[in-house]
Amino acid sequence: MKRRLAYLALAGLILLGGFLLWRQSHPAEPVHDRLSVSEWLRLAADPKTDVLLRDDAEQAFIVFGTNALPVLTNRLFTTETRYSRWRHDGAEKWPAVIRDRLPDPLPAALWRRAAAKQLSLLGRDSRTVMPVLSLALADPDRVVRGYCYNLLNRLRAPAEVIVPGLLAALRSPDPSIRVFGAGELGFIGPEAKD
Repeated sequence: MKRRLAYLALAGLILLGGFLLWRQSHPAEPVHDRLSVSEWLRLAADPKTDVLLRDDAEQAFIVFGTNALPVLTNRLFTTETRYSRWRHDGAEKWPAVIRDRLPDPLPAALWRRAAAKQLSLLGRDSRTVMPVLSLALADPDRVVRGYCYNLLNRLRAPAEVIVPGLLAALRSPDPSIRVFGAGELGFIGPEAKD
């Protein structure tokens, strides 16, 4: 009996420790008007969202300021999940009664576009994430690349911040991304010599 109680106590401590560790690594997101950063970003990313609500989302991100940066930089590198690929490609075989009840995830490109746009709206508040913006210059979506490159130019990012992202763009298998990287390196000029 004592051994069983000891195992239960140990299991309880492990569960409590795991929860505390998870809670520390996943802090609560800031909230504005009862919606978190991720919820506002979903409204901004969803093409079905009303225009006025999308404007409210942009205002919410201005209120969040630098507090929104962790979520936005994380979403800037969102990739398609297995479920979203299956939902858009393989779910047609299922009966409509079931298929229509399955959640329809937003494509990863829409999440990345919304995150890049919100970062662009934050302007000078995005200064601390310039290296992350540089890495997004190799994004497969030209809209994301455009937002990030324009923001880096507005922030007057030094060449040593922009060049690594453009070099990553040169290594892309997509020729349009390589052309973008080469062209922008040409505009940087002698500072990109190394």
